[in-house]
Amino acid sequence: MTGPPAEACARCGTFAELEAFGAERFCAACAARPDVAVVEKYRQAHLGKLDALTWVVGLFAPGYLVAALGLLSARDFIDAALALCAAAAHGLFFAGLPWARPLPLVTTVLLLGATLVMRVWAGALFAVPLGLAAAAYGHPVTQLYFRVDVPDRRLRPVVERMQLNAFAHSAWVFSLVALVLPLLWPLAFVLTLRALATGGGRKLAVRALAVCALGPVVFCALFTGAYESLGWASV
Repeated sequence: MTGPPAEACARCGTFAELEAFGAERFCAACAARPDVAVVEKYRQAHLGKLDALTWVVGLFAPGYLVAALGLLSARDFIDAALALCAAAAHGLFFAGLPWARPLPLVTTVLLLGATLVMRVWAGALFAVPLGLAAAAYGHPVTQLYFRVDVPDRRLRPVVERMQLNAFAHSAWVFSLVALVLPLLWPLAFVLTLRALATGGGRKLAVRALAVCALGPVVFCALFTGAYESLGWASV
């Protein structure tokens, strides 16, 4: 977008045709600077774009679908219906439909509640997809994918973390994805070590390391739970 030539650049005061970044306008030279309108440039670059957390939540959809098919073959129709609902909820979330944002949260809460009511204590592991769904629902970058109006005060810390230590941000993202795709765990671990060796962003790198340590345990527990619940252990 361009403004009238009579208007002054918000940074250097030059009177020229200006580019609008939110409420501020800059001349072409200032707008090209990497330190100008950083948050707004990030917003425009990621608006409507898939982010890592959306991929993580979306990847649960085929998993729930496979579980539903297994439950149907075992004639467990109630649990199969819940799994199908969860698969649909995660798929619609991945599609970026605005009204589908809370659906993974709702269906995962129902699955967690149903398993605990039936005293299937392995169902407590649904806390993992529940936590991921909650993180995706509230994360500013994921909200940009759904074209939610995210205020600068919430988006700025994300941008600053990425500028401070891009390796830490990537390690955090891949550590979360590795909870669903364990093959990515070595990459997440290597990125985490690289992030820890970098100057800034240590807190995020430590969080990524904790998730990396938890990842194999969660995967083994989920696999064991699915193995037993689908009756494969008796085959």
